[in-house]
Amino acid sequence: MQLPYEILELYFFSFFIILVRMSSFFFTAPVFGGQTFPALGKIGLAALVSVLVLFATGPIGAALPATILETMVLVAGEVAFGLTLGYSVSLVFAGVQLGGMLMGYQMGFAVANVLDPLSNNQVSIIGQYLFLFAIMYFLAMDAHHILIKGMADSFTIAPVGTFSVQQGSVAWLIGIFGRMFWLGLKIAMPVIGAILLVDVALGIIAKTVPQMNVFIVGLPLKSLMGMFILALGFPFFAIVMRYDFEALAHGFFGMMRSL
Repeated sequence: MQLPYEILELYFFSFFIILVRMSSFFFTAPVFGGQTFPALGKIGLAALVSVLVLFATGPIGAALPATILETMVLVAGEVAFGLTLGYSVSLVFAGVQLGGMLMGYQMGFAVANVLDPLSNNQVSIIGQYLFLFAIMYFLAMDAHHILIKGMADSFTIAPVGTFSVQQGSVAWLIGIFGRMFWLGLKIAMPVIGAILLVDVALGIIAKTVPQMNVFIVGLPLKSLMGMFILALGFPFFAIVMRYDFEALAHGFFGMMRSL
């Protein structure tokens, strides 16, 4: 029979380990991990979720580490677990920004960058516009609740102390990177295709009417065509995002099982 101080020690250590995994995830996941989300808010949200998980699932099943070195190894594994999951989710939004950057480059907005308050980096203005739309759609789908619930279930799917880099987890990460580039290409392809047709038409005009300065006409024409195609394709962009968010939910739990 465990003594009261042993039970208290087990619950305190369990809360600490759960908090480490949750904090690592919230500091890298989209929406929660941006610099506009206060650090105290992230820690408070991670602590609240950790308390709920602790009382819902009970203390962790792993034995308490006997030495400081074992504790450090356990904590490092939980930090790596949370960071990996949070970073893998953020790659979907990186794909959206990549698609916007490709579109902006073709539309003549290559030098029109803005400061992204979430990552504190210079990003394409079109990429930032699509990124904010993707964030709103992400919240409207309650996908953030799915992520929080998934992290709460992670202690059942991937118990504490079982983190390891295996071939399956590396394959999942490579697949997520591939989906990021494929998502960016899917988003940018309609605009790139339309502007390519504009370039072909301007090339034909330059040959038939040499007196016309196609460089002066081409830049505003490309911008107008790009914005027109972008506005026309917003319903399809929402469909693409819904499909990728649903794939993200499956991939999130698949990555969790492979770690």
